[in-house]
Amino acid sequence: MNGGILPTYHAGVWTEEEGSFDTVLLGHFHSYDNIEQVMKRASKRICIISNTGQDIVGDMRSLLLPDSEEDHTCDSHTLCENYSHLFQMLYDYGIDPNVKIISDALIQSYENQQQMINSLTMILSADDTERKLLAENVIPYMQEINGRLILKLSYKAALIYWNK
Repeated sequence: MNGGILPTYHAGVWTEEEGSFDTVLLGHFHSYDNIEQVMKRASKRICIISNTGQDIVGDMRSLLLPDSEEDHTCDSHTLCENYSHLFQMLYDYGIDPNVKIISDALIQSYENQQQMINSLTMILSADDTERKLLAENVIPYMQEINGRLILKLSYKAALIYWNK
């Protein structure tokens, strides 16, 4: 067995054999569509970090643009891939997973504030009015380290784990 915990995974194609890892750890941005592949690759345990809100972009928008009129709530027509959805899907597979709410953070480095605002404007699909608010609201979440601006947005995440 391989002692590593991170298999090589590229756009839905696994490069290792089934059962080749003791533990498989997946982060926020892996699709839940491949959960069967994940289960095949781990021989002992699986850990997945998931959102506690509806999605990370919605969480960022709520934090940086709290007065935004854009609705990022779940409704009956949208599937919000957060930990409760994942928990229910795993339960339907016959798995009894554990859930622990943990502190997490999005940390990104930028050359300057303009680059940071441009990036966040694109990620959050902010219009011109929101861009101005974003420039003001992001200040408490950034700091300069070694000549670069570091953006750190803290939030809660869910660690979902189970033994095979």
